[in-house]
Amino acid sequence: MTVRSTHYVVNYDRYSSSGSHLYGVTQDCSNTFTGVVNPKWRSQIGQHVGATTDASGSLWRVFPGWMYFAQKRTFLVGPPLPSFSWMWGTFNSLTPSVPSAPTSVTDNLALTRFYSDAAGKLRQCQGMTILGELGKTVSGLKHPFRTLVNLLQAREKRLFKLLKGRPRQNNTTWLNAVSDTWIEIQYGLRPLVHDIQDVLTYTQTRRFQVAAEYYPVKGKASVVTIATGGNTIVFNNQNIVCSHRVKQIASVRYLGQIKMEMLTGSLSRVDFNRLGFGLDQFFPTLWEVTPWSFLIDYFTNVGDLIDSFSVPRQAIAWVNKTVRRSAEDGYEMPLPPATAFSADSKYQTTMFVAQPGYTRRLSFVRSKINGSDLPRPNISFSLPNGKQFVNILALAASKFS
Repeated sequence: MTVRSTHYVVNYDRYSSSGSHLYGVTQDCSNTFTGVVNPKWRSQIGQHVGATTDASGSLWRVFPGWMYFAQKRTFLVGPPLPSFSWMWGTFNSLTPSVPSAPTSVTDNLALTRFYSDAAGKLRQCQGMTILGELGKTVSGLKHPFRTLVNLLQAREKRLFKLLKGRPRQNNTTWLNAVSDTWIEIQYGLRPLVHDIQDVLTYTQTRRFQVAAEYYPVKGKASVVTIATGGNTIVFNNQNIVCSHRVKQIASVRYLGQIKMEMLTGSLSRVDFNRLGFGLDQFFPTLWEVTPWSFLIDYFTNVGDLIDSFSVPRQAIAWVNKTVRRSAEDGYEMPLPPATAFSADSKYQTTMFVAQPGYTRRLSFVRSKINGSDLPRPNISFSLPNGKQFVNILALAASKFS
């Protein structure tokens, strides 16, 4: 077990042209590390051996911002004798605190993404799903963009009938045509092109396969919060606002490798598994071809949960989990007003030079997990993202327009 702790002090000071010390404060900072150091971790990972050691620690980094501010003062009453003054110094941050530990929802999302990445590495393409949707694919290829084509043909007929003096007929609307075309591209054409690329990639790389291959797998989820604020200092009756932007991140990351046994030569069981025809793909495929299952996946992780059971735990060579909590306060001094007034004087800014600063704090906990002990994700609920929301609108327009 190794325990390291370092401590240092950051001084913040400001001075005026008269030589007076306007401001002074110190900030105590410390870095800690507790755990086992493994200097050979790169070579061990290269040999596909878990090199993770349990560890925890904290980090505190400070980069002070500084400012030089010069003013010319002219008296409004009495002899107009100007005077010049300046202020130089460093500015301290708000000493941000790290956020609380990530919730179980964030942990479950990272675990779900880990299994989803692993399933994608073990399976080159979804062969069963391609067969299950073959009828729809063939129909789409025979009559591509049917609704849009019918609409254009109807518009042509309408124009012909209008010139003939015949009444117009109600046909497919543009909204219906655009929504149907969008759905056909998103759920028909793009998946088809993706599947063809996957099959071609596998056939091109299969001849270079060795007895066993290892693939890196990762799943990460974060919660980010941002807050803004500021504090004001006064110099020669002029307010200077130091603006702050505090960003806090609480994240969970699962990182590991999965092992895939390869067989060279003629077509084998491994090829069927890689192309998505293995028995472990039955239930994921059944869910994929279930009507409206994709819409359920927009609000839950049911599809990813079913897919996670297609990843055998014995295929996980090693895995670790890292929980990170970080906070960063970035601060800067904006340009003060060019001219300011008091009861008897006018102040003009003659020079202003500033450099932003920031303070970063971090704490982490890293732990090793046996592949056989890695839990499966739990069911969770979420809201659709922007692209999924557009797909929902297109479906609604297609069905109800």
